[in-house]
Amino acid sequence: MGGPVIKWQDSWLNEHWSDARTYKELTELYNETFKTNIDISTIKWHCRDILGIHKPRKTQRRYTDEQLQFLKENYSKMGNRELLILFNEKFNETRTLSAIKNVGVMYGLQVDKDIRQQNRRRHLDRAGSKRATRKPGDIRIECGRPIMKDDNGNWKSAARVIWEKEHGPVPEDYTVTVLDGDPYNIDPENIVCIPLTYVGMLLNHGLRSSDAEITKTGIMVCELIEAMKKQEKEN
Repeated sequence: MGGPVIKWQDSWLNEHWSDARTYKELTELYNETFKTNIDISTIKWHCRDILGIHKPRKTQRRYTDEQLQFLKENYSKMGNRELLILFNEKFNETRTLSAIKNVGVMYGLQVDKDIRQQNRRRHLDRAGSKRATRKPGDIRIECGRPIMKDDNGNWKSAARVIWEKEHGPVPEDYTVTVLDGDPYNIDPENIVCIPLTYVGMLLNHGLRSSDAEITKTGIMVCELIEAMKKQEKEN
């Protein structure tokens, strides 16, 4: 290797190389001890190629039984970022986000679905983000469908927001759909609210169409079928 001849302190390196977690720390410790100005690549080359000692890229730190129990009990209750902060504060640690995620993978732990969705929305709606600056009535595309921000700041199906603005909250066991099947056609005349049971009936009996009028007729057929079933039960 070219460059100035260095009087290496090999005995010191062999004794102290494991005191540092990275070559950067080892280089800083060496230069501070011997008042030198050697760069990281030179230290790394000398340790590996001359002395045959290798610095692990990452020092694995084990979790205590108490720490593992804490992680298992709280993993599903909050997002990884919140859990990381709480864990480091409780145990005076400096773990990273990836370390917390790795515990979840290792032990098959999962964040609750609702909590994960809340965290995702909070991240998207963080101050200064494009999504957070959107106003009620604004539309964006998600999973190939238009969603709209309602007056409460919630993102919902655009058709649902438009229907609720006119009629109020969607009743339980009902859903909002578009008559012609085109999610981008959110004209109020193309939007209806139907019982959830009608969704399967429309598909099973071939009553849904790209023609809004045919789908309207299909809904009327569903109403007739339901009425007939009700009458049969009463009789």
